[in-house]
Amino acid sequence: MQKLKYRKAAGLVLLGMSFLLLANCSAIGYHVGKAIDDSKRRPFHDVGMIRKGSYQTVNLKNNARVQGTFEGFDTMTTTSYYSQYDLLRRNSACVSKLPQIGETVVLKLKNGDSKMLEFGYFDYGSQTNLSPLSDTACEFYLFGNTKSNSTSQRIHFNMIDKLSPQGKTDFNGEQLLSHAKKGDIPLKSQMLIRNEDGDNFIPLSQVISFEPKEKGKAKWIGLGIGATLDAAVIALSIAAAIAFSQWDFGLAFP
Repeated sequence: MQKLKYRKAAGLVLLGMSFLLLANCSAIGYHVGKAIDDSKRRPFHDVGMIRKGSYQTVNLKNNARVQGTFEGFDTMTTTSYYSQYDLLRRNSACVSKLPQIGETVVLKLKNGDSKMLEFGYFDYGSQTNLSPLSDTACEFYLFGNTKSNSTSQRIHFNMIDKLSPQGKTDFNGEQLLSHAKKGDIPLKSQMLIRNEDGDNFIPLSQVISFEPKEKGKAKWIGLGIGATLDAAVIALSIAAAIAFSQWDFGLAFP
């Protein structure tokens, strides 16, 4: 009777150890799946890689989410952009240092050239934004007109060595690109997301990130697989504990 008591106790210890050591597949599966899900999320400055017609979830700075089919890019009206730009200039320490629209700026380029422009706006991608963009991320540009003949100019941020607004602190190209990638610089382009509510025009400056709509499934699939393995491990552990408690190993218990 005493032997049986100790064998049952040993079986319970084995069962408990099995739970602690083996029955964690659910947690592992969930976290592996979550890591896969998170890898699908892209920052807003990679929007040039979105394929037209793909279903996306767009995460905004105000914590809202918009889901729907990506239909390409559109451009804000001049009035809307001026309004947004001026609002941000009054409320953002970064934007307040940028030139006013229509202000004369001097651009020193990395190739050694200099340009004096009447500043127009900042934007992402080509000037005709309804056309597909390239697969190259971070396509930020400054648009303006030359002072001499009012010719429209498009200057890629990577070409800029220094931007000198009148009476303000200079920006170098790396600072401009860094602020643009963080969404601090107002851009004229907006995403067109179409869903059951109609067309949603979302300014790029309001976007934090985007991801496929199905994002989030991997962690639940991982959890399900892990739970199935947990159940199998637990069942085997119970069977082993019962068998262990019934075996007689010839040990002498007091």
